Amino acid sequence: MRIAEASFGGVRSRSVVALGLAMAMSVTVLSAGLIVWRYGEVIEQSKSDLSNVAALLATQSTHAFQAIDVTQTQLIDALGAAGIRSAEDVRVRGGDRQLHDELKQLVRSIDILDAMSIIDAGGRLVNFSRGWPIPDVTVSDRDYFKALSAPGGSTYWSKPVRNRGNGEWTVYRARRLPGADGRFVGLVLGMVSVSKLEQHYASIALPVGSSIALYRDDGALLVRNPTASRDDALASPRVAEIARELTTRGGGAVFDEAGKNSVDLITAVAKLSDYPLVIAASSPRDAVLRGWRREAAAIGTLAILLDLTIALAGLLGLRQLHASDQAFRAEQHSARHDVLTGLPNRTYLKQRLDETFLRTSSSSSFALLLIDLDGFKEVNASFGHAAGDELLKIVAGRFRGVLGSCDFLARLGGDEFAVVHVRGEGALDVLALAEELRQSLSAPVRLQEAQVQVSCSVGAATARKDGAEAAQLLAHADLALFRAKESGRNAVREYSDDMGADRKERLSLLRDLRAAADASELMAFFQPIVDLRTREIMGFEALLRWRHATRGFVSPGQFIPLAEESGLISRIGAWVLNEACQRAAGWPGEFKVAVNLSPAQLRIQDVFSQIYSALQNSGLPASRLVLEITESVQLDQTHAGQTLRALRDLGVGVSLDDFGTGYASLSYLRSFPFDAIKIDQSFVRDIHRSEESQIIVQTVLAMAGRLGMSVVAEGVETFEQLETLIAEGCAKGQGHLFGAPMPAAEVAGFVAQWKYPTRGGRSRFTLVS
Repeated sequence: MRIAEASFGGVRSRSVVALGLAMAMSVTVLSAGLIVWRYGEVIEQSKSDLSNVAALLATQSTHAFQAIDVTQTQLIDALGAAGIRSAEDVRVRGGDRQLHDELKQLVRSIDILDAMSIIDAGGRLVNFSRGWPIPDVTVSDRDYFKALSAPGGSTYWSKPVRNRGNGEWTVYRARRLPGADGRFVGLVLGMVSVSKLEQHYASIALPVGSSIALYRDDGALLVRNPTASRDDALASPRVAEIARELTTRGGGAVFDEAGKNSVDLITAVAKLSDYPLVIAASSPRDAVLRGWRREAAAIGTLAILLDLTIALAGLLGLRQLHASDQAFRAEQHSARHDVLTGLPNRTYLKQRLDETFLRTSSSSSFALLLIDLDGFKEVNASFGHAAGDELLKIVAGRFRGVLGSCDFLARLGGDEFAVVHVRGEGALDVLALAEELRQSLSAPVRLQEAQVQVSCSVGAATARKDGAEAAQLLAHADLALFRAKESGRNAVREYSDDMGADRKERLSLLRDLRAAADASELMAFFQPIVDLRTREIMGFEALLRWRHATRGFVSPGQFIPLAEESGLISRIGAWVLNEACQRAAGWPGEFKVAVNLSPAQLRIQDVFSQIYSALQNSGLPASRLVLEITESVQLDQTHAGQTLRALRDLGVGVSLDDFGTGYASLSYLRSFPFDAIKIDQSFVRDIHRSEESQIIVQTVLAMAGRLGMSVVAEGVETFEQLETLIAEGCAKGQGHLFGAPMPAAEVAGFVAQWKYPTRGGRSRFTLVS
């Protein structure tokens, strides 16, 4: 017997060792796999971010250069209209003072255009926007003159050269000036300031050591930020090579491993439409992977600790294998019992339910009661966890005093208990037992710290009638307990089939919503929108609220989808528009009012007439109404897009709400001239502690500024968020820090007493949201 036990013990020991080794290897392999996976994910995310930056800058640069082309075309047309059509005309009449004044006027209209000039067929400067009289300068040695004076060329982008007028680095956009017979008679030059382009690129937030550059498609570098010495920048073959390769593939991003003597780069390239130019955005791999290295170190450290833990657990397991049967029985008891009260735990309860189902066959032979203490959390909060533990033990003792010898009492965790009540000699009277349990807590409980009064809620379900197996019986008893607590607590509820009927609940909610719309029970609340620069309220957003007679405030997330599905949204939306316009028309000052339009509303054919009627009936100027839509609204070639354009022509503002949470791309912003973008609160929430959120907000602010759109930050709730937004240049904010949504009747009083929140003292209004 002892030999057999020793052999069995040896097998178990070897099994524990093998299992420990397998677990340690699994932890190591999984950790290594996680590190490698995160490496690839970080690289791909960086490529995606750089691609977005390059695409955005390519679009912006294309628009700026197109403006230069238009200006040069206007100048060439003006020369033709003045009869300047030959080389001699250019030489003699191109230096006219009036033409000089026109050049100055054209240059003022374009920010990045430093100057414009006219060159005759011999390469001599004949007119110049920067100064008068015209200096004696010859450019016949320049690459652009050589390229365009020869047959075939019409436009040319030069390499950066020192401007012979002011010594600054300049890129020349050269246009061939054809004569009446098509021969070369001179050039029109647009001088693009390299420093201005570099300043614009410097405003883009990228990892440390990153660069943004503008190349010709032959690899010649035109502009680069950060600025290196001009010779070094021009001799930057790595990025130029990558840019040429990606350009031939139509753009994209690549991770380039340069080898041990150079820097590994992640580079993204976007081609400028209509120009032989590309934008290249590059980041050093080391900068991109800085956060990943910290993650890898943490994962590696955790893996080592887990391996050590597994080793320690294995040693402890080996010791446990040699423990006595008494220790094993104690462990089994501990696994199935609550340490604090000594009662069976949830695991034991499920086992007991399964056993009781097998042991009994008749219906209504036993029942399950779930008990939840009312007021336990308050005892914990007021007197500490020690007092809460003492209370649980006293309550367990009182429950034991009520139950019979056949009943099974368990503690499921926290302040929840369970009773398996088995029928004795008489009939099964579940409600009577539940009431006894509830009454057992009617007397106050004396603790060491104080005397407290608690009660309990009880939910009951009867076997086979309410559940044919343990899981179903538990679920139904839990639902009955929920209904007991929902009814006001200190109550008893027995499960019935109508509980949990979600479909009936939705139909009931829809029926109540129709009744609320018919009885005008819906309300418009208003939340302030604040100008962060002037520190003044600039307007309010109208928010739909429904206070149900029995349900209380019903969440908009519950009833608005029902309204959209049932078609009620047309009526409700029209009412909200009319109510918001009527209320705003009576506000002091010129506050704007913002109203949300759902995609379902915009699909309604008469939505334009609804909005127009609301403005006419209220007398509110169209310029004070702002409509908010989400990215889910399709705008291209749709009724919604046509309606919004017509409303904007009327003077109504249009904002893009919850920006960044949908599936729209940057092209969505080009599909409609939005007046404002509202940054979703999910980005604002972590802006002061998340670098990713901060970069996203910075990018949105920069992009919106370039597109001429204002930005409103939603969900501003803390001073840290507010201060970070102001530091990033956000001009408008909305959130509970400035004021919670309020009934219309309270707006005037709120405005009269409102003060801009500061750390020393904030608005005293804390209204229902």
